Formats: sequence, C-alpha cells, structure tokens
Amino acid sequence: MAIEYFIALATSMGAVITITEDAPFLIGSSSMGDEIGGHESTFVWHVTAPAGLTAAQRRLLECTFRRHGPVSVHSTFAYI
Repeated sequence: MAIEYFIALATSMGAVITITEDAPFLIGSSSMGDEIGGHESTFVWHVTAPAGLTAAQRRLLECTFRRHGPVSVHSTFAYI
C-alpha cells in the first residue's frame, strides 16, 4: 500500500498528516554524510499529525496504521 493511500485514509478520518520514510544508505545514490542505518531503518514511516487531534482521534489514527499498514513498516507518530 502506498503512502498516498494512508494520507488519504487519515484525511477521511479528519487528520491532515504528512509521512516521511526512512531510506537506506545506497552506494551510488547516497552521499557522504548521509546517515547509515541498519536494515530496520529501511521500513519506518514518520507520521506527523496536528497537535489539535483529540485523544480518541490519535488512538484511531495509530490503530488504523498498525492494523492496516504494511506488515514490514513500523510507524512512529508526532503531533505538532
């Protein structure tokens, strides 16, 4: 499932979010100074959502991502 799908899903729940994805260091396309992470950093989505969401909206958003998101992706959430 694509990131765009989950952004649209969150929007349908009343949360305008952004998702950034950790990318692995790749020889030939990464640059000196880029962070080198382990395999676990390859599949992480950092979800940023508005701080004004209620506790129930936050729980719904996080539960939806964890239940319906790609199995290989770990999602972190920041409310700003």
